[in-house]
Amino acid sequence: MTNETTPPASDSDEPSEATGAEQQTAESRTAQTTPDAPKPTKKPRAANRPKKAAPVPKRATPPSEPAAEPLAAAEPLAAAGTAGTTGAETSVTSVPREATAATDGAAQPAGSIHEPVPDAAEQLVSAAAAVLPAQVARDGAGTGRGGVGGEGASASSSYRSIVPVRRIHSVRTRDAALLHVVEYGPADAELTVVLAHGWTLTHGAWAGAARALAEGGDGLPPVRVVTYDQRGHGRSTSGLARPFSIDQLGEDLLDVLDATVPSGPVVLGGHSMGGMTAMALAAAYPELFGPRIAGVLLVATSAGDLAPLEPPFPLRERLRARGALRFFALGERRPEVFARGRRVLPGPHTKAHLAAVKQGLFGPAADEAAVRSCAWMLYNTSPEAVCGFFPAIAAHDKAGRLGAMANVPVHIVVGDRDKLTPVRHSKRLAAELSHAELRIEPGCGHMVLTERPQSVTAPLRELCRAAVRGPSVGAAR
Repeated sequence: MTNETTPPASDSDEPSEATGAEQQTAESRTAQTTPDAPKPTKKPRAANRPKKAAPVPKRATPPSEPAAEPLAAAEPLAAAGTAGTTGAETSVTSVPREATAATDGAAQPAGSIHEPVPDAAEQLVSAAAAVLPAQVARDGAGTGRGGVGGEGASASSSYRSIVPVRRIHSVRTRDAALLHVVEYGPADAELTVVLAHGWTLTHGAWAGAARALAEGGDGLPPVRVVTYDQRGHGRSTSGLARPFSIDQLGEDLLDVLDATVPSGPVVLGGHSMGGMTAMALAAAYPELFGPRIAGVLLVATSAGDLAPLEPPFPLRERLRARGALRFFALGERRPEVFARGRRVLPGPHTKAHLAAVKQGLFGPAADEAAVRSCAWMLYNTSPEAVCGFFPAIAAHDKAGRLGAMANVPVHIVVGDRDKLTPVRHSKRLAAELSHAELRIEPGCGHMVLTERPQSVTAPLRELCRAAVRGPSVGAAR
């Protein structure tokens, strides 16, 4: 028996395909019931019957393109998310003291809503948030009504670690920069940790430490953690103030504190340029340290002399500093040239690029995922921020102006293979802050906070315990 697809009826005088098929079917039945009947002859193909199309070869699936947003590469998938990922997340704009100007010159009312657009990674996490409750239930962990952070939230630690409770919003500075802020942990926690990232990075550099603190454990209750993108980095705008300066970053940090932590004790953490930001705050507002700021973590940072131009520094260092300043000055004047060079050179998806990042910022045993995450953060930073902040870092000098930090516990962490802020800079800080605890991590580079996460989570937990116990004088330790 022959089965053929019946096409629509034709207006032609020729017999239709359906008629031919019916005749052939009838002949087949006759042949089956009458053994002596001759076998039907094969009907010639109708002139109007279309030939069977040749199979289309399968097209090779192209490799997935790297995410354009720094967050998708800067944070692991567990840290990606936006408003709507869980029922506990919100998106608002906080307006500090004298913020009246608007971004990009367009007037906006104070307190206007600012909802960031989710990127691809955040959409994936939103999908995961919808699927995971059923998966956790199948695994026997149980789920609660409302999902993570919602009413009757599940006690499953695995679910919390994959989709942490986060609140995403923005803080407007006094010169109209919008700082992208991401909070972790319970909003009503007794203690808040505020973390500032380094040059050419994003808040994602602190994602691992933020999740660890927000989940509590090790004798410490869940802590509220506030991370943010420094101006010109990640999803934060650059504002109107020029040139960039570390002192301006200190003012930004104060805006973040006023908008997100109006009361309660605070522990500050800063990596590289983020540590310089905390120093700028201490130099400008020493009265905050003790009554409001209860502890400080300084990671792979310096109080100054990162680009020495005068003796007694060796001639080699001075020549290197002058060359770097001229290079980044050219990038400031001709950002299109800098951007074109970035497009021409191998990107973070290549082994050569990752090898260069690892050699410059990590130790030899660094995890490949940490190197790749850092590489994408660097690559996605705008030429304006890359070139504009180097002179600010070169001009940074807070040596002898950190007396306010003597009022609170201070921990200093650095990798012994750090090439950007070598160990001598941390030792100089420890000499000025005699009560500080210096921790040198063997085999780690400048990105010690992602290369060896426990090197920063352990001192942060210790600072949090001290802050919960009550105010203490650092010099008395």
